[in-house]
Amino acid sequence: MSAVTIEPDEQRRRPAASDASWVWLLVLGSVWGLACDSGTSWARLEQAPTSMFLNRRLEFVFDEALAPLSVTGRSVSVEDAEGRALPVSLDVARGALGVQLVIDAPLLEDPPSHVVVRLTGGPSRHGLTLVDGRSLERTTRVRVPVEGGLRAGRQQPPRLLSVGGHDLPLEAASIVVGSPMTLTFDLPLDPASLRPDHCPLQPVAQGVTLRPVLPRLEWRCIGDQFELHLLLDDDPGPVRLDLRRFAIRGLSGSAPEPAVVVDLERP
Repeated sequence: MSAVTIEPDEQRRRPAASDASWVWLLVLGSVWGLACDSGTSWARLEQAPTSMFLNRRLEFVFDEALAPLSVTGRSVSVEDAEGRALPVSLDVARGALGVQLVIDAPLLEDPPSHVVVRLTGGPSRHGLTLVDGRSLERTTRVRVPVEGGLRAGRQQPPRLLSVGGHDLPLEAASIVVGSPMTLTFDLPLDPASLRPDHCPLQPVAQGVTLRPVLPRLEWRCIGDQFELHLLLDDDPGPVRLDLRRFAIRGLSGSAPEPAVVVDLERP
């Protein structure tokens, strides 16, 4: 693995010795002894990513497993090249820290050239700690270049996982959903295919489908999971979601599966 640019928050300052006082020699000797004795008292970052696609998970490996409860928005944060905070999803898997950007349309349209992941260390009490209680000696910043946009983890059609929080397979032909109506897929959709006329919803009155209404669209992507939000400014009553009539596509050009047909009702 190639070298990673690591930027500590601040450089440690070395005390200056004074020949005029034996007290200063004693102090310096104590500091030197503590520095030698503390060689194994701090957590070490042993592996970090060197590049990324926007929706890829960044993994940080330490010399011991990370304590999951120490992973918070205070202990880990991400900024773009201009120092603006970016929303992220954090996790701990096999003792390593995972960091994923929360991507939406504005971020994809203006992606950063690189991100800076900030790992909080001592002396902050909000820093990362390992399961053995050790923490990073000081806050560290890791610079990771961004090499591309959305990438799918595998070359398959996106699979619909849930509709409005109802997991597939759906148990009824009609379900109650809130606003926005959220469709969750296991792989990213192609943002270029996300247009209102590609997602028609058909109002249903006494079993009869009426002229389609076109929702406003919003989306977000975390790793491979993709959420498509359908928003209606007016309430047309129950609407029919027929995925066969949607023209949305995955990054490979495939239509999502399965071809669900379900009536959606407001609470």
